[in-house]
Amino acid sequence: MYAFRVLAIVVAFLGVGNTANAQISTVDGMESFIDNFVLSRLPDPTGDAVNVVRAFPDIYKGALILWLNGKVTDAATKEDWVHHDRYYAFFTCISKNDCQALQALQPEQSCTQWNVSGQWQINQSNGYTPIFDLQQNGNQIEGQATSGTAVAPVTGSVINDRFDVLVTWSSNSRGRYTGTVRPGMISDGESHDEANPGSRASWSGTGPANCVQR
Repeated sequence: MYAFRVLAIVVAFLGVGNTANAQISTVDGMESFIDNFVLSRLPDPTGDAVNVVRAFPDIYKGALILWLNGKVTDAATKEDWVHHDRYYAFFTCISKNDCQALQALQPEQSCTQWNVSGQWQINQSNGYTPIFDLQQNGNQIEGQATSGTAVAPVTGSVINDRFDVLVTWSSNSRGRYTGTVRPGMISDGESHDEANPGSRASWSGTGPANCVQR
């Protein structure tokens, strides 16, 4: 039952495209959803993954095959053989109906500590799109935020997958940003101005998130 709920979500996402050649990466949320699925972040990944793949409608398999082929190639170029094998197992199951490698997969061990050093593009529900340039030492973060011509210091932490920083603007606005770190993104973001608690927004970010401890 769980597998087919997942299948329904996947089909709903792909339904925005008109052909099987629609690029998954252009569908909002689809690429990260499929990536998390391939990297076995679902309960009982071996059983559910095989059931979902086998039940996938033929009309959408072409898009997934193209996308997975690209991920296989990228992983091989980076010599990331762990992720290469996972992507390739899904690729062969969908394209060749050979699911033995997929059935043999084990769940990828969850990350217990992330490092988010680097540049992050932030997108807020209120229209603001600041850029965070971050440096992380251990679980402590320092850096700066830029929004237009304004620049502000950033301090905070990442503990396990919990992102929590404070941006102190020269206008005495103190923006606190919290969210959940995932591969290449921060999701479920909430922000508010500590100087004006009624000013709130949801947000998400894209940037370099590297697992440093499992």
